[in-house]
Amino acid sequence: MALVTYSDSEEDDEPVAKRSKKEADHEDDLPPLPASFLNLYSSSVRVSNTDDPSLHHGRKRVVKHVEGNWPTHVYLEWLPSPAEHETLNRLLQALPESSSVHSLLQTPLQVPLPLHISLSAPLVLRTENKDAFLDTITERITPIIRSLRHPVAVRPASLSWHGNEDSSRYFLVLRVQDAQETQDPPALTLLNHILEASNHTAQQYNQPQLYTKLKRQANSQDFSPYFHISIGWSLPSPDRNLADDNLKLQPAVDDILKELCDNMVVSFDAVKVRIGQIVTALPIGNKQSHPRKRGGVF
Repeated sequence: MALVTYSDSEEDDEPVAKRSKKEADHEDDLPPLPASFLNLYSSSVRVSNTDDPSLHHGRKRVVKHVEGNWPTHVYLEWLPSPAEHETLNRLLQALPESSSVHSLLQTPLQVPLPLHISLSAPLVLRTENKDAFLDTITERITPIIRSLRHPVAVRPASLSWHGNEDSSRYFLVLRVQDAQETQDPPALTLLNHILEASNHTAQQYNQPQLYTKLKRQANSQDFSPYFHISIGWSLPSPDRNLADDNLKLQPAVDDILKELCDNMVVSFDAVKVRIGQIVTALPIGNKQSHPRKRGGVF
């Protein structure tokens, strides 16, 4: 970190930073943060137990905070590269102003955020169940992903709206498809197997299952049309058309979406289980035989 020197004059309020060109160039070339670091800060720190929608663009907390409850999520995490992040930002900026979409790509301070594919519904575990849940889901998912010789890879397929369970909020999402037709087994087949194991575990602990309410064919276990990456969100309003067709009528949106579908491949090397702010990464492939657990701030 460069040193900052201050003037002796009380009239000078601005600090003067002194650093060489070599130091400045070095800061621009810093490598990205490792995935293990992201696990430490997988969610923002809660500063209040009360729900204040005015601080969050009108959003209301779906899961109320209760002492002894542990918010839990199973997912695949992706941190876009700077080039991918820029393209996704252009996509959001190409939407009409009437869309009122809030970005999920970065914090209010413009710090890039990781994105994800959900493999469970929002779960809430009691303290006495959280360790057993982690053991159970690890035992079910690990055999599915340990024997793989490659990461799970998908690519964007379409842009659409996806409502949450109570339709209180809509998410702008990139639906995904298999990245390679020759991949064996296909990525979406693997996601279906992982989701089935996750839903089975959730049901065992009296928790909601993901996408089961959306299925029209009760006997089908193919949830491929529902897997997605959320990039923005919006609250519904009476004067707003949330139909997917409204997105397709925007030429600029269509051009950028085609660019994403043709060129972007999203790879995942671990299934992550977040319980509270503890993230356990279950590696995809047989390079590591034990899950990586990372602690966070409680």
